[in-house]
Amino acid sequence: MPCALFQARRPGSFLSSLLTAGVLILSSATPPASAASPGVSCRIRSTPGDGLLTVQAVAHSDTPLRGRYVFLLDKDSEAGSSRNVQSGQFALSGGQDDVVSAVSLEKSAEGHVKAELTLDWTQGRTSCRFP
Repeated sequence: MPCALFQARRPGSFLSSLLTAGVLILSSATPPASAASPGVSCRIRSTPGDGLLTVQAVAHSDTPLRGRYVFLLDKDSEAGSSRNVQSGQFALSGGQDDVVSAVSLEKSAEGHVKAELTLDWTQGRTSCRFP
C-alpha cells in the first residue's frame, strides 16, 4: 500500500522519527477501504407491489462467504422521512444472489429512497448504493 511520509523541518529529529513511525504503523494496520475480492458483489433492488415498496440488500459471491453487513436506508417523501439501519452477520451460499436484508415501505416512497449496503469479511470489503 502506498503511503505518504511527511518530514519534520529537521531531518533526524525526534519529531521526524515519531511521524515516520506513526505513518508506517497506520499504513500497515489499515486495510484499504475499498478492498474487494474477485467474485464478490452487491446490489440494492427496489420492487413495488401491493401498495408497498420493498427494498432488498442483495449480495453475491462465487464461493461460500461469511461476514458482516450494514444496510442503511433513507426515505424522504410526502408521507414523511425515516432512516433505517440494519446490520448483522451474513452467510452467502456461493454461486447465487442472496438477500441479506430487506425493508418494506409505503408505495409513495418510490423515487424517494437512498440506500447503501456494505459487506465486510476477512479478506475485504465492498459496498453499493441505490439509486
